Amino acid sequence: MTVQTMPLPVQYVTAENGQRVGVLLSWREFQQLQLRQSDDPDLLSGLSIAELQALAAGMLSAQRQAELSALLAENDSTPLAAEDAEELDRLLEQIDVLSILKARARLTLQSLASNQPESTRQSLLGLSYLQPLQGSTADRA
Repeated sequence: MTVQTMPLPVQYVTAENGQRVGVLLSWREFQQLQLRQSDDPDLLSGLSIAELQALAAGMLSAQRQAELSALLAENDSTPLAAEDAEELDRLLEQIDVLSILKARARLTLQSLASNQPESTRQSLLGLSYLQPLQGSTADRA
């Protein structure tokens, strides 16, 4: 058998008659393929490690945080006008969505890291905002 090199990350293993009998993938591509085939709908497949890390670290913009703080302070002292109450509800909904996405990104990174050697796992999860989540995907199955 011979190994034909194709543009990375895929390499084909071929028999002497030229028939393709196998595929070699980089470890990262293999993990992404595993994520795509996962039964866990909470895993974010198709995103790069850098994208997942950025998402996990994401936060409300400074401007939106200032708006939220002002509305919450105003709401503590007097009832909000209908328009302000709607804006506060929209901001709180955005925070909820962002929190869910951040958790899903952390879960995906942890899933990717679970089959890695310790040194690689630390580079994926060693970031201060990526504290281990309670329970793994295996625990939830």
